Amino acid sequence: MGRFSHILLASDFDRTLTNTQDQVVPKNLEAVDRFMAEGGAFTVCTGRSHLMFRDKAALVRANAPFILSNGALSYGYRTGRPSFTHPLPESCRRAAADVMARFPHTRVELQCLTGHYVFGEDAERDRFMRYAHVYPKHVPLDEIEGEIYKIAIIGSVVRRENGQIDIFAECSPEENAGYQAIMDFVAGQDYGGEYEIIRTAPRIVELQRKGVTKGAAARELAGRMGRSMLVCTGDAPNDIPMLREADMAVVPASAMPAVLAEGFTVGAHCDDGTVASAIEMLERMF
Repeated sequence: MGRFSHILLASDFDRTLTNTQDQVVPKNLEAVDRFMAEGGAFTVCTGRSHLMFRDKAALVRANAPFILSNGALSYGYRTGRPSFTHPLPESCRRAAADVMARFPHTRVELQCLTGHYVFGEDAERDRFMRYAHVYPKHVPLDEIEGEIYKIAIIGSVVRRENGQIDIFAECSPEENAGYQAIMDFVAGQDYGGEYEIIRTAPRIVELQRKGVTKGAAARELAGRMGRSMLVCTGDAPNDIPMLREADMAVVPASAMPAVLAEGFTVGAHCDDGTVASAIEMLERMF
């Protein structure tokens, strides 16, 4: 038993555990080691699917199952099995078909344990997926195998000057209007209020089961592990439910304006070790 044996620390990955160059900050890893040595449970809570996060998971020191797909899946890479799942309802195939019919030039991905099922041509996105060792599958909607955890509607890929993909590149007003139109369209359909509609990045709109959020999943995992205190860190709008659910929430100084406006405790810039700054706060508290 250590001084943090009652705590689950759930951290977002991109620009929270990592810096603006998409690298895991060594200072964060050192702090996580100290935290776990004192009995703390640490996990990453990300919007990435279990396939898109597989390579990244190898860079992370964690002693709790990962929370993936914005809370739709908790997964252990060592066991190769889910801890718990919250898949989309059966109407998700109709929802995907409706989006594709109304917005025929969109890229739609249905994400499952068995793969990413892709509709819409986008060579850049395909290259990005293959770089992460995720290989797009092209089959009819009714032939998709297994539970579907998330529908991702993905816009154009933007690259930085160094050639790296920037999923946080800002959109023009016209592009913003287009993504808002997709969200408004889905919200206006008769799906029985079954979906959360989340803009997880400037060029990504995602559909998940109603009530499924990073926050709900983090609290569920804390309960399953017998942890009475939930500490969360994150920088983006899809992290807000998790930060609100937390008993203690710390955001990077570099967090998006919508997150900073919530009034959470502000830690270090993501380049300087946001997660480390949160752990340092805990070390002063206990």
